[in-house]
Amino acid sequence: MSDLNIEILKEFELNEVESIQHISNGDREMWYVNDKYFLKKFTDLEKLEKMLFLNTELEQAGVPVAKHYKTNAGKFYVEINNEYYSLAEKISGSHDEPDKMGAFLLGQNIAKLHIALIQLSDKTPYPKQHKDEMGILNSFALNEISEKRLAVRKEIIDYCVNFDKLYNNLPRQLIHNDLHRNNILFKSGEITAFLDLEILQTEVRLFDICYYMNAEFDNKDKTEESDKKWLETFKNLLSGYNAVSEVKKEEFVALPYMFIMINLNAIAATSFYGAGQENHIDRIIEKLNWLYDNKSKFSFSVEDMTQDS
Repeated sequence: MSDLNIEILKEFELNEVESIQHISNGDREMWYVNDKYFLKKFTDLEKLEKMLFLNTELEQAGVPVAKHYKTNAGKFYVEINNEYYSLAEKISGSHDEPDKMGAFLLGQNIAKLHIALIQLSDKTPYPKQHKDEMGILNSFALNEISEKRLAVRKEIIDYCVNFDKLYNNLPRQLIHNDLHRNNILFKSGEITAFLDLEILQTEVRLFDICYYMNAEFDNKDKTEESDKKWLETFKNLLSGYNAVSEVKKEEFVALPYMFIMINLNAIAATSFYGAGQENHIDRIIEKLNWLYDNKSKFSFSVEDMTQDS
C-alpha cells in the first residue's frame, strides 16, 4: 500500500488500514480497503460531484445506494494534484439472478428509484441529457441497416417505425439508463444497492424496465424452460413496479415495441462501431426475430398484474 493512499484514508478518519487491494475497473482506479470500503480515484471533478450529489439525494429518498463518507474537512472527497478521491462503503450482495419474489421486489425498487428521480429532476444542478431511442432509429439505425443490407425483416422495421406516435406519448422522466444485473446488488432477495448512476438521462421510463429484461434475455439459455422463466421474471418485475407506480395502459401496449426497437438499434450500432462483429450481429438478429415472433407472450396487460404470478 502506498503512503499516498494511507494519507488519503486518514483524511476520511480511517487511521487503521489492515488491508488494501488495487482493483482495475475500466478507466476508473480504485482500492478495496479493510474488506469494508472502496477508495476511488477520479480525474473529472464534475463527474464525481454529480455522482456524489445523486447518491446523497437518493439515499435521503430511501433508494438503496452506496453510502459515501466525509473527510475531516466535511467534504466528500480529497483533492491531490488535480486528482480526486472518494470513500464509499462496500455493500454486501451479489449480481445473481433474482427469484420470483426478488423480481417483484426489484420492480418495486425501480419504481421507487423513478419516483425519487422525478423529485430529483428539478433539483439537479447538472445539464439534463436527453435520450431518444426513436430518434436513434429514424436518424441512424434505419440508414445503417439499409446501407449495410443487414438481414432484418421488413415487417420488423415497419413495426418499429409505427411505434413513433405511441412512443411520443409515453411517460418520460429522468431514468437510470444502464439498468442491468451488474448494476444492481441483491442479498437474500432484497435489493441492497443501485450502482453506476452517473449516466442518468431523460427518456421514457419504460426504457429502464425493457433494458433490464433485455440483458436478462441475453443471460438465459436457449430452451423452452428458460424462455418460460424469463417471461415469469418479466411479469413479476412489472407487477412489482405497478404495485408502487401505476403502469399506464399505453405503456403496456408499448412494451413489445420498445423491446424490439432496442434490439433493432443495437444491430445498427454493432454494425457501425463493431468491425468484424458479423457473428454478433447475426446473434442479435436471431434474438430480434424471436422477440418479434413471440411478442404476444410479453404483451402484458393491466389484468395480468392483478393475477397471481
